[in-house]
Amino acid sequence: MKYLYYDKMVGILITGGEKPPKNQLKTIIQKNWIVIAADSGMDYANEAGIEVSYCVGDMDSIMDESVLDSMEEEQVIRFPKKKDDTDTEIGLRMLQERGCGKTIIWGAGGGRMDHFLAVYSLFDRENAPDEWYTAMEHMVLIDGRFRSRKLKDKRISLFPLGSSECRMTSLGLKWSLDELVWNKGDFGISNIVDSDELEINMKTGKILMIYDIDGGNRP
Repeated sequence: MKYLYYDKMVGILITGGEKPPKNQLKTIIQKNWIVIAADSGMDYANEAGIEVSYCVGDMDSIMDESVLDSMEEEQVIRFPKKKDDTDTEIGLRMLQERGCGKTIIWGAGGGRMDHFLAVYSLFDRENAPDEWYTAMEHMVLIDGRFRSRKLKDKRISLFPLGSSECRMTSLGLKWSLDELVWNKGDFGISNIVDSDELEINMKTGKILMIYDIDGGNRP
């Protein structure tokens, strides 16, 4: 798995659903990151030996609540099952309120399609997350300029976000994005990074880039 360079305070939200292997999270996570587990995400964090700053949610899917016993009372924030926001929304908002300029969702793959689409819809919001890892995919919000030297030979797909018209330029793709005009409902599937460096510059609008992560067991 390849990772991006972060120059802002980073927060990561560990959710339920399908996630990359635990050793991969231990590789990416850094000491100064804020880590929040949403409900059953706490099971994953505990098994991985990752210390979390907070555990939030209605706790209806955590396997063993005894994992919370070692945490301070203020670190466990419970919500009623009947609430307007999902556990993921609550955790993401907490990261942003605590000053995280970059936010990452770790999990929420597979399982119920409505849950998956609910997380996808977060990227249409003003305070959207920056990245999302499932067991097989890495999704990156591109709002401005994006550069990477880690994606050569990767297959990427792109989806416009929000209601604004998307205009962009690109370097390093088999099929250039130059001169394209995309609106909600348009997309670009299975483009190929055919250069050592990929660059995408958004002139207007923003897009979500999706590609398979290393080791993803996709049929």
